[in-house]
Amino acid sequence: MNEFYYYEENGKQLGPFTIDELKEKRLKKKTLVWKEGLEDWVDGDTLDDLNGIFISQPPSLQKKLKNNVINNKNDTAEERDIDASIIGILLFFSPMLLMLFYNPSNSSEREQLIASILLTSLVIIVRVLIMIWVYKISSRLNRNPFFWLIISFVFPTISLIIIGFLRKVEI
Repeated sequence: MNEFYYYEENGKQLGPFTIDELKEKRLKKKTLVWKEGLEDWVDGDTLDDLNGIFISQPPSLQKKLKNNVINNKNDTAEERDIDASIIGILLFFSPMLLMLFYNPSNSSEREQLIASILLTSLVIIVRVLIMIWVYKISSRLNRNPFFWLIISFVFPTISLIIIGFLRKVEI
């Protein structure tokens, strides 16, 4: 008496098939399979009667390629945080742009006070965000995070520009 098997492909149940028919399907070892007597679907390679019908599946190529990029000792743009440098450059020149477009002489004292409070708050928030960003980048690049935290407190935009161009230190 032939046993009949079902298998899953792209979320759909296919079957019933005999073992000979399954051999033609070129199933992978982790394909979900069910046959009468099983309570639930199982990986095909857990059933002894299906040994030898599965095709070998290579390990994930994307994972290997990602690891190669991370472990690559060549200097590539992907290893750098160029976006940090670009943001740092924009922040460096932002006070000059503010001076071009904001004229405090046309405002009342109250408006000037509110603008001053808002601008000071914004500067503090941006400074803290830069410090966090520089700290994370320096940790990822195997640099001394405490040193870069202090530098980013004193010179936030300059530290952001510099750390964005640094390479990862291999240890």
